[in-house]
Amino acid sequence: MLHTKSLFWFLPAIAGLAITLAPSSSQAANFVPLPTSFSDIDFNNAKTTPYGPFTQGWQEDWVSEVRGGNNATNGTYELSINDWDTNTTPSYPTTAQNVFTSGQAVDFSISYDGTNATFIWGTNLTSRKTLTTSNLTEASRFPNGLDSIFIRLRANSTSSFGLSNLVVDGNAYGGSLLANNTNTLDYLLITGITNNFTLTGKATLSWTGSIPNNSNLDMTVKAGYGAAVPEPLTILGAGVAAGFGAFFKKQVNQNKTKD
Repeated sequence: MLHTKSLFWFLPAIAGLAITLAPSSSQAANFVPLPTSFSDIDFNNAKTTPYGPFTQGWQEDWVSEVRGGNNATNGTYELSINDWDTNTTPSYPTTAQNVFTSGQAVDFSISYDGTNATFIWGTNLTSRKTLTTSNLTEASRFPNGLDSIFIRLRANSTSSFGLSNLVVDGNAYGGSLLANNTNTLDYLLITGITNNFTLTGKATLSWTGSIPNNSNLDMTVKAGYGAAVPEPLTILGAGVAAGFGAFFKKQVNQNKTKD
């Protein structure tokens, strides 16, 4: 059972309403920070039971991952693109070695063209790493393409993983993400994407002593599909806009009658 409050998706803000009334496009990303109580159990439940804005269980397609690994140029990998052939079974077609610097802010980008994904770690560094994977999306599971992303951060008591400056196709997220306690998770949901998207951001891994191994210090960017419906705020904004339109039309007709 999900731990989120039933009213979580119905918290409109006046500032958000103003944004809603602006012209929209098919690729207007919506950023939804999930409650701190949202766990991996909740995420896995969302794969079988419609959650939040989704009308079906969320289908996981592919994942870009950054993890502590063994923080070396050999052995366990630190960067990868994981391909979920089914909604429960991943494969790892593309991995790379990397050495992290504690406290260093690293720019990254993740792009997708409907078939191929490109993950660049360190776009601001001379030692950037580029991973690419083709033929990621199965037509039988994703006849309508992709529509959403879950970002998940994990850290333990000696480390932290933070994200900032997130932008999806020109839509900027005003907040940030941070995991910094024993097995702490921080989730962000992004809806409103399409089969062609680019996500950019800045990531900072920090730790004291030895870096946490493998996925104990971790970021995953999960792309998939859940048949997301418009957010209540968007529906409200559309209704308000329609109301204003009807009002002004009535006023024009009244003025014509007077003339």
